[in-house]
Amino acid sequence: MAPTIISGDLRITGDVVGSGDVQVDGIIEGDVHARSITVGEGAEIRGSLSADSVRVYGTVSGGTIKATTVTVAKTARILSNILHQTLSIESGAYVEGDIKRMEGVDPKMAVVSEKGFAMPFPSVSAAAAPTLQQIPGMQTVARK
Repeated sequence: MAPTIISGDLRITGDVVGSGDVQVDGIIEGDVHARSITVGEGAEIRGSLSADSVRVYGTVSGGTIKATTVTVAKTARILSNILHQTLSIESGAYVEGDIKRMEGVDPKMAVVSEKGFAMPFPSVSAAAAPTLQQIPGMQTVARK
């Protein structure tokens, strides 16, 4: 499958959710969830990133970067928290935020599958678990 490319002349306000690879060269004001995310050198994302693999060459601010593998290039500017299993930061990169390593598979990581986007709830009893209607601002995305 070919990657989804958000070109440099494109600005998106809202979340981007996919099950493949996403290359961002433009500006996104919202969260990005995909299998792999590449933030190009001139790109800017104001929101959270969630993927198996995240490569940052541009700017990411606000939110959290959650990925199994995070690669930060020397041209990157990150003003976000990073939650990772493997992290690589090139000399010259600007990173400001909390950096935490997670062990094994994190059940709170966003899951993108053929059925759509889902974020599991932390361990709580079924009676105490909130429903989607009880979470303000939560969106569900269903794929056909």
